[in-house]
Amino acid sequence: MIKIISKNTEKLTNKDVVQICLLKKSEWKKYSIKSQLHFFKKNYKKKDLHNCIYIGKSLVGYNSLKKRSIRLKSKNIGYFIFDS
Repeated sequence: MIKIISKNTEKLTNKDVVQICLLKKSEWKKYSIKSQLHFFKKNYKKKDLHNCIYIGKSLVGYNSLKKRSIRLKSKNIGYFIFDS
């Protein structure tokens, strides 16, 4: 059975983060799990959305959606980053 679960960074458990980093490591083999964990903690904010696809209990797909804004000419402009 396929399940799609979406959680904000602040709602992820340590186990969730490790599973995400292990999945990313399977694609980006030159980066260690320690490096993946460091990158995760450094680059994701509390409200970033993490979309995880599971078959049974195995994480088989992942992506994140980051909501950001930039200030241009005294106006805030919002945008999304489709990541990982």
